[in-house]
Amino acid sequence: MSLLMSAFLILVVLGLIESAVLQARVRRIPIRIHVNGTRGKSSVTRLIAAGLRAGGHRVIAKTTGNLPRLILEDGGEIPVARRGRATIREQMRVLSLAAKRKADAVVLECMAIHPELQWVSEHRMVRSTIGVITNVREDHQEVLGFDHGRAARALAATIPVRGLLVMGEAVDEPLFRETARRRGTRVEVVDRCADAWTSPDRLEPAENVEVALRVCEAVGVSRERALAGMKAAIPDAGALRVLPSRLGTARITFINAFSLNDVDSLRVVWRSLAKRGLATDPLVVLLNGREDRPLRSRRFGGVVGAELAPERLLLAGGGWRFARREAVRAGYPADRIVHLSGKTAEEIGGQLCEHVPPDSTLLGLGNYQGVGRAIAEHLERHGDVR
Repeated sequence: MSLLMSAFLILVVLGLIESAVLQARVRRIPIRIHVNGTRGKSSVTRLIAAGLRAGGHRVIAKTTGNLPRLILEDGGEIPVARRGRATIREQMRVLSLAAKRKADAVVLECMAIHPELQWVSEHRMVRSTIGVITNVREDHQEVLGFDHGRAARALAATIPVRGLLVMGEAVDEPLFRETARRRGTRVEVVDRCADAWTSPDRLEPAENVEVALRVCEAVGVSRERALAGMKAAIPDAGALRVLPSRLGTARITFINAFSLNDVDSLRVVWRSLAKRGLATDPLVVLLNGREDRPLRSRRFGGVVGAELAPERLLLAGGGWRFARREAVRAGYPADRIVHLSGKTAEEIGGQLCEHVPPDSTLLGLGNYQGVGRAIAEHLERHGDVR
């Protein structure tokens, strides 16, 4: 028993030492920005980092989205090296690196899903001076269920102490304001009339741009300088794009929206695309599912079948049977649903030629990794993008 007690005490002491060393390093970084929310975290993290760099700050940033990246002071990127599954201890390593490289600002995308880990990430690691909550939308139902309030309370765990909270939506504002009040933090909510831009390489949601601009202004970077830096920044892998392309000899419009993996964001983006005339009929939807996200597949199947009603619904990846079932329940014809198979991008591209007619719009949804990434890269690499 005494041996076990000694081992326990040693672990406690080592933990306290590690915490003290980390906090000493954190205090050497005066600007610490923690980006949370359901959608847009990776894009907002990149935009903030680019805006601060344009304002003369020495910035280290990290995204945990489709392809986790460490973004260095000059804007260059390196993949996040992982051994095994991702853990929030990654944030500690980035903070230590930022302190070692004498960065005066760090921008971290929150990588925790469980509410208690979100709290630990903020209050035991980052201790942000500026917190960001982009929005509260439906996702990770396997962890948070369908309780919107529970999702909001989980995100509220990363509101900083005696800092600034920038919110991208007024939804759940009373909850966030009350939490911020108890922590001595002031709140700013952005409005949606923002400086967005559209190009073949970027289709940035206006609210993401406005949130990032508000954070940069709070640090002292002018709106004009920050926006110039953001426009020159590298977009996140899998960022929303609308591209003229080809499948075989057929011309199509490819909308890479694989990163949209919640139905609320799908509705918002689809309305915007329709308003701008960027999505035309006939529409074909390719839904890439995940076996470990059956609830997401069900929601997408129902919404796509009932609201988008495409000419054809192509299902790929894991969990496709859940999407098919919900689409049919929503009234979508079963004979217009196709389950794609194939191991290589070329094979998948060949199958798409059979099911995507000329002059149609191909909308990719659900998940960027796996089939989504393969198809996006295939269309961009071999699709004769003009």
